Amino acid sequence: MKIQDIRTIIGAHETYWDSRSAEMRAFSNVYKAQMFGDKTGRMTAEFVTIETSDAYGVVESTVSSLFPKAPSVVVGADVSDKGSPEVAQSAINQFLFDKAIQVETALRYALIFPCSFFKVGLQERDSALDSINMKAVKPWDILLDMDAEQWDDQRFVGHRYYLPFSQAKQQFGSKQGWNAGIKTDFLEAGKKRRSTESSAPEEVSEALQYIEVWEIYDLLEDEMCFYSPNLSTSEGIIEKHKILFRKGDGSPLAPIVPMYLAHDVHTPLRGMSTVGRQYDAFFEINNLRTVWANGVRRDVRMYLARKGILDEESKAILAENRDMSVVELDIPPDQSPNTALSPMGKIPYSSDHSIYKAEIRSDLDRGSLMAPFTRGQATMATATEISAMAEYTASEIGKQAKGRDEAIRMVAEVYLSLLTHLLETQPKGAKKEVVLLNKKPIVLTPEHFSAKFKIVAADGSSTPISGLIQKQQLTELAPMLMQLGVPQQAILEEIVNAYNLPEKFILDAQEAIQKQEEAAAQQAQQAQQAPQMPNPEEGAGGIPVGGGAIAAAIRGGQLPQGR
Repeated sequence: MKIQDIRTIIGAHETYWDSRSAEMRAFSNVYKAQMFGDKTGRMTAEFVTIETSDAYGVVESTVSSLFPKAPSVVVGADVSDKGSPEVAQSAINQFLFDKAIQVETALRYALIFPCSFFKVGLQERDSALDSINMKAVKPWDILLDMDAEQWDDQRFVGHRYYLPFSQAKQQFGSKQGWNAGIKTDFLEAGKKRRSTESSAPEEVSEALQYIEVWEIYDLLEDEMCFYSPNLSTSEGIIEKHKILFRKGDGSPLAPIVPMYLAHDVHTPLRGMSTVGRQYDAFFEINNLRTVWANGVRRDVRMYLARKGILDEESKAILAENRDMSVVELDIPPDQSPNTALSPMGKIPYSSDHSIYKAEIRSDLDRGSLMAPFTRGQATMATATEISAMAEYTASEIGKQAKGRDEAIRMVAEVYLSLLTHLLETQPKGAKKEVVLLNKKPIVLTPEHFSAKFKIVAADGSSTPISGLIQKQQLTELAPMLMQLGVPQQAILEEIVNAYNLPEKFILDAQEAIQKQEEAAAQQAQQAQQAPQMPNPEEGAGGIPVGGGAIAAAIRGGQLPQGR
């Protein structure tokens, strides 16, 4: 990639995000309940500003639904039967477990902002397994090929980060002509910092000076380039290398992974913010609550008094509003006190505000993927209506879960590529890398991963709500399944797995089922020796109605009902 090409695409990237910096800051502030700015000094005796946590509730309830447990994958075998999918799965899932907080952070970014990304990279560690790191990245720090309609169609992709000046000199060489800058935040500054625009003041120590680095992957030329606008030379390119990491088919792989929970129809790689889609409703609620709060503060007690009727002491008593106080009025005996002192009438507060607030809440409910009860809101819905809302919510959340699962799958592919590279380039005598497989240690080798595995995110559609629905359906279907002849053992195993119960339950139930079958056989033998009598517990054809150990346990309340 030519230097002019690099400057062109970076310039377009900066221009775009400079134009959206105020918008991103607004999304972030409404999530933090700081739409009106910092809370310090916002409340005075004359005026207050009130903000609700609605945006925070929408984001965090969605994160909870999309992130019920640590992410994991299932690895399928290569068609050529190369490698070890079991070892690969164990290594990937250990990595994802360790980086679960980064997955949660990326989900939060993707809800507040249009999308988010993962950068999988290397860090200085003694162990190859510990050397692979992953961080959630905000969208304005990722360089995209906006002419591409799909992620895999990109000609290039890049990541911008800031290195401490001392680290940059250590990594790229102190002989470079550097113009270090002061690091500022994109959201806090209100404008994207370009560190080349101003050098760091001389009084600022080197530890607080930074270098802006663009790590760009040219996927067409199979080339990785380090570029910095902080170089004093006109070139700006620090160094170039061949891309080290590979896909299963041998093509170059960039260690950058997107997470899209919603797409912009016109520019799919830009994504779409959940908070941005509902921002107007959040804004109006905060405005309305501010109007109400200030209206309440103006709702004070005032009196009309005939001039001169109250002395200073009486005025003080009225102002203090003390219980059982006495105010003396100097009025003729033939006049009523009401003619001398009376409360000032109040203007009734408009009911239109309440109607307007209800409409705003309705807008939020329609624009949110989450049913009200999942956000902690009280509802008068029946159990059937709640179940229906839960199914709808689960299906809608399932759409976002696809984006989550695709990101996890791509992270797994990048991780395997980096791990394979590290194992292949390990010096002789290096520390052996070990993972546990079925509680047994396995020493990792490149051959374990030299395959084109089929990788999918585990429990891709699983969310707390969808899981609840599945449990409820399974429990309700258990008696019917037994009537149809499905073995009790199979049904029990499904119930134990669904509710994540100890395996001991299966063993105990096996004994109970065996005893029940023995008793049934004995009863059948006795029945052959005695006249047949109708059994109220049996239906047509002698089939037990809701019979069996599992059904009895459900009726007796020993197993959960999925509620």
